[in-house]
Amino acid sequence: PAFAIVELVKSEIEHHENMKKRAAEILEAGVSAKSLVALGAGLEAAKRLGVETGSLEKAESARKELDHKKIQAEAAEDLCRRALEKKDLASLKAALQQAETDGVDVEYSQAYIDAANLRDDLEEREASVAEATSVLQAAIAGEDVPKLEEAIAHAKTLDVDTSEGTQRLESLRQAQADKLEALAALEKVCEGEDLDLIDAALAKASEAGVAEDALAKAKATREKVVEVLEARSAAVMNLEMVGSEEGDEVEAYDVALEAATKAGVADDHAAVQLCQKARAAAVERNATKAQALEACTSVSTIEELEAALATATELALVEDEVRDAADRLAQLQADKAKRDEAEEALQQASASDSLAQVDEALARAEEAGVDMTGAAATACKAKKDALEAQAKARAAATASLIEARGGDALDILERALDAALASGVDPDSDEVLDAKAKRDLLHTRKSAEEALDAAMTSDDPEAIGHLLEFLRFSSPDALPSDEKLLEAEKKRDELAVKVEEKRAALGRLLEALAARDIQAIDAALGSAVAAGCSKESDEIVEAGKAREAIVAEEQAKKEASDALTEAMAKAADDPSDEDAAALRKCVEQAEALKVDVTEGRAALDAADAACAKRKADEAARSKAIAALTILAAQEAPTVDELREALAAADAAFVRRSSDEYKQVSDLCEARVTAQSALTEATAARPCLLK
Repeated sequence: PAFAIVELVKSEIEHHENMKKRAAEILEAGVSAKSLVALGAGLEAAKRLGVETGSLEKAESARKELDHKKIQAEAAEDLCRRALEKKDLASLKAALQQAETDGVDVEYSQAYIDAANLRDDLEEREASVAEATSVLQAAIAGEDVPKLEEAIAHAKTLDVDTSEGTQRLESLRQAQADKLEALAALEKVCEGEDLDLIDAALAKASEAGVAEDALAKAKATREKVVEVLEARSAAVMNLEMVGSEEGDEVEAYDVALEAATKAGVADDHAAVQLCQKARAAAVERNATKAQALEACTSVSTIEELEAALATATELALVEDEVRDAADRLAQLQADKAKRDEAEEALQQASASDSLAQVDEALARAEEAGVDMTGAAATACKAKKDALEAQAKARAAATASLIEARGGDALDILERALDAALASGVDPDSDEVLDAKAKRDLLHTRKSAEEALDAAMTSDDPEAIGHLLEFLRFSSPDALPSDEKLLEAEKKRDELAVKVEEKRAALGRLLEALAARDIQAIDAALGSAVAAGCSKESDEIVEAGKAREAIVAEEQAKKEASDALTEAMAKAADDPSDEDAAALRKCVEQAEALKVDVTEGRAALDAADAACAKRKADEAARSKAIAALTILAAQEAPTVDELREALAAADAAFVRRSSDEYKQVSDLCEARVTAQSALTEATAARPCLLK
C-alpha cells in the first residue's frame, strides 16, 4: 500500500508537471498565435498549476496587447458599420483600410464583409455610370436614333443626367422627319415632268440628308424625264421642220406625226396641227403635179409648151415628161430663135457701118430661110450700097491721119484720128494704131508733167523721188522739160532734209520709250512736233499711248511693291494661313509686274514654314489628346502608360487645364495613391500578400 501510495503520488506529480508543461505550451501557442481566447484559458490554467512567473508575465503582456487590438478592431468594425449606413464610397474605403490596419478578421467580420461588398457594388455602379455617360456622349455625337434612345434609357436606370441626350434625340427625330418629308416630296415631284420642281426637291432632299440610293433613284428618274422631254421636244422640232418645209413626201409627214404620237405630243399641239395642214397641202400639190405632167405630154405648140412648163416649174417638177417637153420646146424655140437672130442680124447690119457685117447678115438670112423680100432684107441691101460709097471717104481720112501723125500737135492729131474713125477707118489698121501710139505718147508727156506738179505740191520727197526714178526709164519723148525736172530734184532734196529731221526726232522718241524715261519721252515728243510731226499722226498718238501705259505700269509696280511690303509686315510674326496666302498673292502679282521679290520670296518661305510647323504642332496635339481620351476610356491602364501619355501630351503642348489631360492626370494620381496605400497595407499586414 505504501508503494502504491508513492506511485500514486508520483503519478499525480508527473501528471501535474505534464499539466504545467501543457499549460506553458498552451501559453506559448497562444502568444505565438496571438489568440486572446487561448491566452485567457492558458493563463487561468497556468496560474492554477503554478507555471513559472516569466511565462505568465509574457502571456499576460500578450493578452493585454491582444485586448487592446480587439478594442481597436471593434472600433474599426463600428467604423465599417457607420460607413455602411452612409453608403459613401470614400467612407467605405477609409473604414475598410482602417479595419485592415487595426487587425479586423476580414474573413469572419460581418461588418467588414458587408462594407467590402457595398464598396464593390458602389465601385461597380460608379464604373457603370461612367460607362453609361461615355456611351451616351458617343450616341449624342452620332446620328443613330435607336442607339441614342437605348443609351438614354440605360442612363436613366443609373440616374445619369440625360437632358443633353434628350435634346439631341429630339433634334435627330426632327431631322429624320424632315428627311422623310423631303423624300416624300421628292418622290411626288418625280411622278411628274417638271424639271424645276424635281431639281428643287433634289436640292432640298440632299440638304436634309436623304439617303444616297434614294437621291440616285430620283436623279435617274430625272434623267428619264429629261430624255422624255428631249424626245418630245425633238418630235415637236421635227414636226415644225417637216411642216415648214412644204415637201411633197406624204410618208415623211406620216412618220413625223407617228413619232410625235409615240413621244406623247398632244393632238392639239400647234406643231401637230401645222404638220397635218402641211400633209393635206402636200396631197393637194401631188394631185396638181399629176395634172401638170399630163399637160406636158399632150401639148405641141410653143405657147402651150411654155404654159405647161411654167406650171411644172412652179411646182418644181423634174420628171422625164417635163424634160421631154423642155427638149421639144427648146428645139422649137431654137428654130424660131435662129430666124429671129437672122432678122435681128439684118436689122443690126442695116444700122452698122461694116460692109463685111452686111454681107454676112444677108448670107445668114438666106441660110435661115428668112423672107428676103421683107423690110429687114430690103433695108440691109440698101445699107450695102451706102457702105460701098463710104469706103472712098475713108481713104481720104486715112491720108489726113498720116499727115497729122508726123507732127507734135496733140489736138490736131486727135481731130484727124476722130475724123478717120468717124469715116469708118478700121481701128486696128496700122495707120490708126500708129496715130494712137503717137497720141498716147503725147498724153504720157502731159500726164508726167501733171504728176510731177502734183508730187511737188504734196511735199513728199519719196513721191517726188519715185516719180523721177520712174521717168528715168521712160521714153525721152515722154519726159517733161529739163527745167521742170531740175525744179523737182531741188524740191525733193529740200524735203528729204526735213524728213531726216523728223526721222531723227522719232528715233529719239523710240529710244526714250525703250528706256521708259518719262522726262525723255516728253522731251522727245516736243522735239518731234517741233520737227514737223503732226500731233494727230500715228507715231505721235501711239507714243502718247505708250507713255500713258508706262506711267500706269510704273504706278502698278509701286502699288504692288507697297502691297508686298505690307503683306511681309503682317506675315513677319506668327503668320496665319490667310496671311501666308495674301503674301503669296502679292509676290505673284509683283513677279508678274517684274518687281524684285527676293525679300518677298524669303518672307513667303518663312511664312509657309511657320504655317507648316503650326499645323504639325496642332496635329501632334490632336494625336496626344486622342491618346489621352483612348487611355482614359480603358478599363485598367497602368501608371507607366498614364505617365507616358501625360509626358507625350506635355511634349505636344497640350493644355494641362483641358478635360482630357485633367482626367488622365487625376486617374494617374489616383492609381499612384492606391498603389502607395496598397504598399503600406502590405507592409503592415504581410498576410494580405496571400
